[in-house]
Amino acid sequence: MVDLPPEEEPSPRSPIAHAPVSAILLAAGAPSDAAESVVAWNAYLTTLDRPFELLLVPLVEMDSNPVLAEVRRIAYDAERGIGPALQAAVRAAQHPLIALATADLHYQPADLRQLLAVIDKVDIVVGCRSVRRPAFWRRALGAIGRAIGWLLVGLPFQRQPCVAGATPWQRRWAARWLFGVRLVDPECAFRLMRRAAAVRIVLQSRGWFALVEQLAKANHLELIMAEEPVAWSRPAAPPIDPAPFAPEARALFRHPDFGPPELHIPPPPLAALPENPEAPPTTPPSGSS
Repeated sequence: MVDLPPEEEPSPRSPIAHAPVSAILLAAGAPSDAAESVVAWNAYLTTLDRPFELLLVPLVEMDSNPVLAEVRRIAYDAERGIGPALQAAVRAAQHPLIALATADLHYQPADLRQLLAVIDKVDIVVGCRSVRRPAFWRRALGAIGRAIGWLLVGLPFQRQPCVAGATPWQRRWAARWLFGVRLVDPECAFRLMRRAAAVRIVLQSRGWFALVEQLAKANHLELIMAEEPVAWSRPAAPPIDPAPFAPEARALFRHPDFGPPELHIPPPPLAALPENPEAPPTTPPSGSS
């Protein structure tokens, strides 16, 4: 198979679930975990029977693990932060679909199947790390509120796809009321995006708030988002955040950067991508055949 040239990329919100995939992995933990994650993602993407590629964003120092040496790396500048590195990875991606996850053992690559089942209808599908059911009274009030909305103004009576995401309620409500992100788990790093939509989002946050910023700016751009449950195991210690949530949220609220009015960045041809200086002279595995 050959890579799709830019002019043959699916148009916005056209069927895209069977398109080639670029998987971006954010590595913030142990190199051994990152290597195991790369192997797991490579194995799962191979089962999809389509071209794919793996891009690694090393947010911490990575050793010379032979598995990691064969994966294309995106430069990470600690002074600029996570947001610009993620944005660079999105722009370096060659395929119409972009899967995003952390390079650790806390997400299951096979859960991409749930997100692929929804992507045809939306621009971004975000995972929801369902960790517990809310109290009965909260569920009852939610059902009553949805029923009233349906009776009074005809709002569709839809069941919530996710409950009690792992994002703390204070940050979830900040994302909702300050930036209009009406998702249960806006900090979930497991997501699937159309590349044509993702390249329009300019990221400026230095810390993990970049994940919320991506959705906030998608909301501003009137992109359609959905949420699907994904499996997740809580890490013993969360990754160190170079810039805490509150200062990043204030900075984005006061001085947002949305980039140029129209932003179209075609996927780069394979030959134009810089080679990984740590990689052996062989061609990096991309899953294409």
